[in-house]
Amino acid sequence: MLTVRRATLDDQEAMVAVYTVAWREGFKHMFSAATFARDDFDADRRAECTDAVLCDDTDTYVAELSGHIVGWGVATRHDATSMAVNDLWINPTNWGCGAAAAIVSRMEDDARSTGTARMVGWVPEDSPRARCFVEKIGWKPTGSIELLAVYDHEANRVFEYQRDLGLFDMTRGMPRPVGVALPPPVA
Repeated sequence: MLTVRRATLDDQEAMVAVYTVAWREGFKHMFSAATFARDDFDADRRAECTDAVLCDDTDTYVAELSGHIVGWGVATRHDATSMAVNDLWINPTNWGCGAAAAIVSRMEDDARSTGTARMVGWVPEDSPRARCFVEKIGWKPTGSIELLAVYDHEANRVFEYQRDLGLFDMTRGMPRPVGVALPPPVA
């Protein structure tokens, strides 16, 4: 069963492993083979992952499938009324299992419960799979474009997407992705 929960420091190694393999697979068409063969490639991914999840004002979530972390995501306050999805990484062997949708759904629920009106995030132009995903879950392009300059000699464009969250109606349940376990009711 797929579950989403807040990440703990004990999840760090599994998150780094997911990040590294997802980065390699997800960006293999965006960067040259030389980029992935660099001696510092894995160390760079470890540092990026650690920097993403171990900072103030971040909400970090992990998705577990059968007790194994298959993905993770980070949301931060973007401005007074919005949150930003800064990272969303799923192990490629688990793409399509619903982990990404479950993580984003949890982020949206938590943001909505604090009065946040919208979520924003950036998606690489050269990642049709990611762009299709965010559009499928109801996010819309804002028209803003920036450069993803992880490696300056291989910069790629990223597009901003957003989702208006609306108000959280406590009298109705929030739709959940199929197969996502909810926490047990509090007695």
